[in-house]
Amino acid sequence: MATAAGETDHAALARSLQEKYGFQFGARRDLRRAHERVLEESRHALDAIGDHAGGVRLSRSEILDQIHLALERACIVQIIGAGGVGKSAILKHLAERLQPEGVAIVLRPGRVVPGGWRQFARAIDCPVTRDELFTELGCGGGATLFVDNIDQIDDAREWETVADCLHGVLASPGWRAVVTASTGLGDWNSRMPDGSRDVMASIEVREISDAETAVLAEANPMLAVLLRNTHPARGVARNLFYLSRMVALSAGQHEAGAVIASEIDLARTWWRYGGGRSEGGKLARLRVLRALAGEVISHPERVAFRADAHDPPIVTELLRLDSLREDRPGSTVAFRHDVLRDWTVGFLLDEEQERFRVSIGVQILQAE
Repeated sequence: MATAAGETDHAALARSLQEKYGFQFGARRDLRRAHERVLEESRHALDAIGDHAGGVRLSRSEILDQIHLALERACIVQIIGAGGVGKSAILKHLAERLQPEGVAIVLRPGRVVPGGWRQFARAIDCPVTRDELFTELGCGGGATLFVDNIDQIDDAREWETVADCLHGVLASPGWRAVVTASTGLGDWNSRMPDGSRDVMASIEVREISDAETAVLAEANPMLAVLLRNTHPARGVARNLFYLSRMVALSAGQHEAGAVIASEIDLARTWWRYGGGRSEGGKLARLRVLRALAGEVISHPERVAFRADAHDPPIVTELLRLDSLREDRPGSTVAFRHDVLRDWTVGFLLDEEQERFRVSIGVQILQAE
C-alpha cells in the first residue's frame, strides 16, 4: 500500500485479511490509557533519580555497554554495588537509552503500588490480565521492567506487586528486567520468583574510573581539586554520591572539603550543618531530620513521609539543600539518597542510645 500511496486502518486491514486468508479476529481491548499511565508513572520515578555530580552528568557508557551485552544473554540483570556508586543513575541512563526499543515500567521504593497485580492494574486503569498487558506491551520486543533499590523494598504488600511484575516478565516473550541492589545476596534475592536466578546475570558497579575522573575534572574545576591525587578526600571522592555532597558542602563552607578524608568525616560535617551548608539554622533542620529518623526506625519499610507533619519552612529548606526530595509533590517527602537516610538514623541512634535500648528491650519482652 505504501508504494502505491495507499492507506488503511485497523478495521479495513482486519476485514481484508479475513476475506483473503480466512483470519478471524476477536474484539480488541483499548489499552492506550493503561499504556499512558505506565509511561507517566515510570517518568515520575526516573525524574526522582539524581544523576549529576557537581553539575556534571557522567555518561557511564562503559558500564552501560556491559549491561547491554548482559541483556542479550540473560532475562534479568542485577546491578550491584556499594551505596553511592551511582547504580540508580546508571539505571536511569539505561532506561533512557532503551526507550526507543520498547516500553519501560519503573518501580522503586516509595513508588510501588502495594497489594499485587490487581491493585497495580487498578492504579493504571488496566482492563485486562497481567499476562495480556505484558504480551501487548512486549509484542514488539525490547520491553523492560526496572526495579531500583530492590533490596530496600521491605513492605510485604509492595513485594507482592514487584513479584507479580517479575512473573509477568518471565512469562512474556519480549520482556527483560533490570534491578539494582547493594549486594546480590540477602533477603530480596530469596524472594525472587522461582526460576529467576537461573536467567539472571550480575554486573558490579565500582568507584569511578580514571577516565571518568578526568571527564569530571575537565568539566568542573571544583571537582578537579577534590579528585587530584594530593587531596586528602581523593579516595572517598571516587564515590559519586560522596563527591556531590562534598561539592555542596564546599559551596557554603570553603574549608569543608579540605578536612574530609573519609565517609565518616563527610557524614559528621553534613550532620554538623544539619543537612545544610553552614551552621545557620541547623537546630531546626536537625529537629526535622531526627523526627524523620524516628519514623524510619519505627517503620523501616516506609520510604516517604508526610510533609505537613513537620515544620513546612524547614522541610522546604531541606528540599532546597538536597537533603530531602519531594516524593509526591505537595504531599510526601523522602531522603534525597538512602545514604543520607542511613547517616541520619545512625546519628540518632548514637545520640539517644538509652532511648532505643529501652525501646528494643520492650519489643523483645513483648515478643517473648
